[in-house]
Amino acid sequence: KGFTLIELLVVISIIGILLTFAFLSYENAQKSARDTQRKSDLNQYRITLENYSIARNGKYPPDDSQIWETGDVGGNFFAGSGAIINEYIPTAIKPPRSSSGTARYFYFIDDTFTNYVLIATLEVDDSKYWEICSDGHSGEMNASAWAWGDATCDL
Repeated sequence: KGFTLIELLVVISIIGILLTFAFLSYENAQKSARDTQRKSDLNQYRITLENYSIARNGKYPPDDSQIWETGDVGGNFFAGSGAIINEYIPTAIKPPRSSSGTARYFYFIDDTFTNYVLIATLEVDDSKYWEICSDGHSGEMNASAWAWGDATCDL
């Protein structure tokens, strides 16, 4: 007339397994959404840099390497001494905080101030970065390639 203890344990374990899969899917969806936000943020920075360049005869701002880092350290180049943020975008674009607690955006430029690369750390696959080049190229890049200076953007 009732359920046995074994039947109840089987049902509870199945529910636990299903909840685990649901939680992992939800966590991956959150990481993917934050990575999409990072790509969108870099595109906003790209537009800002292009507007800056148009107003300054094709020259981009000097390299401050790290545009923004969430966490304990970091700064925002576009709101700093070279302040182009007030002129072209209303507020600083901060990367969404990753599950590890830190996310970074980088900006590098060549010696002539005519070519740049924007880079964001990605969260879904932490061995990848997202890059946007001044020549219009954008895409994923291996972390090892970036670390050794083999980015697809030519600087």
